[in-house]
Amino acid sequence: MREERSVAASAFAVDASVAAVAEAIEDAYGAALEARDRPDDQVAVDRARRLAGLAEIRAAQAQSFATGAVQQLTSRLFDALGASATARGAHLDRHWRNARTVSSHNPVLYKNRWVGQWVLHDRLPQALWAVGTPSPAE
Repeated sequence: MREERSVAASAFAVDASVAAVAEAIEDAYGAALEARDRPDDQVAVDRARRLAGLAEIRAAQAQSFATGAVQQLTSRLFDALGASATARGAHLDRHWRNARTVSSHNPVLYKNRWVGQWVLHDRLPQALWAVGTPSPAE
């Protein structure tokens, strides 16, 4: 059974999750600057790594929720507007297409695995965006 949410509630929840991600990224950035300025301070370096991992977790959590919510919202947009929503001049199809493209390039399955590993084992995701060869997963 498909869960029905109001458009306004879903939009608010997506917006709030994005704000939480932005806050986590800001915290990670501040810690990274501190670690850069004190490279011999292992506590600062470890804190920066942990906050960067937590920012990844927050982003994964937000994406896991937002992927489904945005696709549902854009589909409901077409339901509400009817055939006129498909008019070429309106270009409304791009919102649904963009939502699908983002979810295809960033599979939620992997994001959910990261979140699960963090929730169950306090294990942060491996920094796969780094330059070089990543260390083996634990």
